[in-house]
Amino acid sequence: MTVDLTQVTNDQTIVITLSGVKVILDSNTYTFSIPMGVLVGDTNGDRVVGSLDVSQTSARIGNAVTQSTFRNDVNADGVIDSNDVALIESNLGKVLH
Repeated sequence: MTVDLTQVTNDQTIVITLSGVKVILDSNTYTFSIPMGVLVGDTNGDRVVGSLDVSQTSARIGNAVTQSTFRNDVNADGVIDSNDVALIESNLGKVLH
């Protein structure tokens, strides 16, 4: 399944609703609602863009994007670099409520 999130803006919580979900070995269909926070630059997941996010990403500049570092590739270009740090810095102080 692919969910298009191109129209989602920064600094908000959205709810993705999946309808008609079938579970293996069950003839029923279900609906699931999944909340998702969007906060560009919150690389440590604490719902705040702060100096810890800048420090963490700065320390990983040049590292490969992996399962444990993908959050530091803030602009999702496949590289952890100064552009990611700049994007984090441009969002400093934003909080996801």
